[in-house]
Amino acid sequence: MSRRPRFATIALASLAVTVVGAAVVDSIGKSKDRSRPQTHEALPVRDVRLSDRDALAARLRAGSAGGVLYFVDPTCGLHALRLPSLAAVPAPRDGGCRALVSPASAPPGWSLWSRDTPLAARCDEHRRVIVSAAAGPALPMIGGCAPAWRPDGSMTYIRRGAIVQFPRTGRAQVLRSAGQLAGALERLPALRGLSGWKASRVAWLSPARFAVLASNRSRTVLAVFSGRRIVAFKPRVPSRVIELRGSPRGNYLVLGTSSGVRVYDARRRDLQRVRRFGMLVSVAWSSDERWRAVAQEQRILLVGPHRSVVLPLRALDLAWTRDLS
Repeated sequence: MSRRPRFATIALASLAVTVVGAAVVDSIGKSKDRSRPQTHEALPVRDVRLSDRDALAARLRAGSAGGVLYFVDPTCGLHALRLPSLAAVPAPRDGGCRALVSPASAPPGWSLWSRDTPLAARCDEHRRVIVSAAAGPALPMIGGCAPAWRPDGSMTYIRRGAIVQFPRTGRAQVLRSAGQLAGALERLPALRGLSGWKASRVAWLSPARFAVLASNRSRTVLAVFSGRRIVAFKPRVPSRVIELRGSPRGNYLVLGTSSGVRVYDARRRDLQRVRRFGMLVSVAWSSDERWRAVAQEQRILLVGPHRSVVLPLRALDLAWTRDLS
């Protein structure tokens, strides 16, 4: 039994018990780290300066744009704009320099936050996933990295080459073991004779379809799984990948590299690269994929049916979710 500091308050002990009932319980026996979540008060919503906000909102309203657009500013601050009004709303804090925001309401098992709380996930310098909201505790998940949200709002991450999920209720569970993923790749004719595959990132395209980035000593590949079968495959992709994400309806895969962003058509077996996006910093889609947001140099371009809207904002990363409120 670990000894708690004498100055620990009843409230902190209660919070620790809540966390033990959540994701940390899965990791407590696997690590000597006994760090507790840090609690933060909500910060005032920082307004985003936009000239001609009303005119821009009118164009978005005419195109039936909705949801919440998140963007990371050059100081790595995460902002949220409700569409079509472009009104600033609370955004999760401590999300790092990525806009990895939950696409759906928090699962019931996540008792630290109410169901309608947007959550952000990141991997910290200790190689563990941290989940945070606009206020309240930040939840550490020890022993994993490369977080990814599933369409239902549950979260997965990579732990020693396996895909691990913190589900709606109960303990974290292994969805695909490292051996299962490596074995599926080794059975591909294009990879015959090659072994040592280890998954490093995952992205969800639907509840049953997911993409995996995996490497061995000689190359990095991208594979789309449907259940346990590989249904699409890219035999070579850049080895230094910063991010792997899927679009809301699973039509596209976004690969962020040190030299730029690539978009692949996830509906094609060969994962053909989509060229029409041109040079971009980040890309995100509305929940119905009728609109897309593209971050370019000094602006965010929103492209919808028969119209486009330019937001004069510089963004390092983007996300677009349903309005959870």
